[in-house]
Amino acid sequence: MKKLLIICVVVGLVLAVSGPVLANPTMIGGPYIGNTWSITATAPGPYDLWAVRISPVSVGVDTFKVGDPALQTATAGWSTVLETPLLVSIAGPTSPINLNIFFAGDAPPALLEIDHALFNGQKKVIETHWVLVDGHYNNPGGSWFRSTSWSPTRADVIPAPGAILLGGIGVVLVGWLRRRRTL
Repeated sequence: MKKLLIICVVVGLVLAVSGPVLANPTMIGGPYIGNTWSITATAPGPYDLWAVRISPVSVGVDTFKVGDPALQTATAGWSTVLETPLLVSIAGPTSPINLNIFFAGDAPPALLEIDHALFNGQKKVIETHWVLVDGHYNNPGGSWFRSTSWSPTRADVIPAPGAILLGGIGVVLVGWLRRRRTL
């Protein structure tokens, strides 16, 4: 029982550690059209999690290309951790990252707004909001700025197997304590 409690405390402390404040992401490029369309983003980092969501204003205009995956990078060790039509995230070892973001449509919509959140450990380093006009923020009306409409935590953009594990430990512990009291 004491060992289990000590393990839970140690895991909690490890999860609570946060990283340093880092640099803002840089500009994007695109669109790159093939059987889908994409944009490219670069973040000097280092970061260990990058999440992108389509803003509520643009819901129904376009979605991410789920299944290929939607976020792709050549940075070693990075892989998709969450993928839905409107929210995707990718994680890996702490490093700078170049990222391709793939969308489901064959061509860019006239207007698309996407939000980004970049993390290092539990610390959210930066949030941005990009307005893409015809697939590129340099077109008239396109811009990027700090997001004020989306402020996710790391738990919002990454599946929580740790929470499931801790919840399971809690259920087992409560069951064990109940059985012990009834004996």
